Amino acid sequence: MAGVLVLDVADDIRLRLGEPTVAALARRFGPAGRCLTCGERLGAAPLSVRAYRDHAGIITLVAYHAECAASA
Repeated sequence: MAGVLVLDVADDIRLRLGEPTVAALARRFGPAGRCLTCGERLGAAPLSVRAYRDHAGIITLVAYHAECAASA
C-alpha cells in the first residue's frame, strides 16, 4: 500500500501505551526520520522509542532503530 506507514510496536508496549498513542507515534516517527544512534533513515525497520523527562517534567519521545537502542 503506497503512502501507508507501518510502525512495528511490540505487543507489550502497545498494551502499555494504548492504540491512540501508538497511532500518534506512527505519525510522528515516519520513515523519513533518522535514528539518533547511527544517523541512518529509520525506514520500515522496527523502531524502539525512548522517553526522556526534563527537569520541568516535559517528556520527549525519541525513535531509534530497534537494533540500535532498546525501548525505555
